[in-house]
Amino acid sequence: MLELSELEAKKTLQKVESLSVSALIKTVLESKEPMLSGKRLDVIVNAGDDMKIKGEPFLLHQALSNIIQNAIDFSPAGGRIEVAAHVSDKRLFIVVSDEGPGIPDYSMEKVFDRFFSLQRPDTGKKSTGLGLNFVKEVANLHNGSITLENLPEKGLRATLALPV
Repeated sequence: MLELSELEAKKTLQKVESLSVSALIKTVLESKEPMLSGKRLDVIVNAGDDMKIKGEPFLLHQALSNIIQNAIDFSPAGGRIEVAAHVSDKRLFIVVSDEGPGIPDYSMEKVFDRFFSLQRPDTGKKSTGLGLNFVKEVANLHNGSITLENLPEKGLRATLALPV
C-alpha cells in the first residue's frame, strides 16, 4: 500500500537504467518458481536476448511480477503460461497469456481500480486488489500502458507496452 501511495505521488522516474528484457523476465520467473512448480505450470518464454528497455528496474520488476502472479493465480493446475516480448512501432510489448477463466465483461474496467479483486478459481480467495492498479501506475509513469484481453477459447492476455 505504501509503495502504491509513493508511486502515485511520483511525477517522474528517479533511477532510470537500461535493462535487458529477457533478464527482467527471467528474474521475475525465478522468483515465482515455487508457485509455478506447486501448480505444475508450464512456462514458455519468447523474448530475444538483445531487447532493452529504459526505466526504473524495481518498478518494472514489481509490475511484471504482479502480472505473472495473476497468471499463476488464475491458471488451472497443469496449465501453461506464455511470456513473450517484441518491439513494434517504437514500443516494447511484454505479453503474458494464461489459460485461466479470463475476466468477466462486467469487471474488465474495474480490475485496474484500487482494492478491486476477483476470486481465485482454486481457492475462492481474493487478493488485496492493489496489483493491477500498481501495474497501471508503473506503466503510466513510464509513458506506457497495460491492457487486458480475454482470449477466444480460454485465458487472458495482459500486455504491458512501453516506449523504447
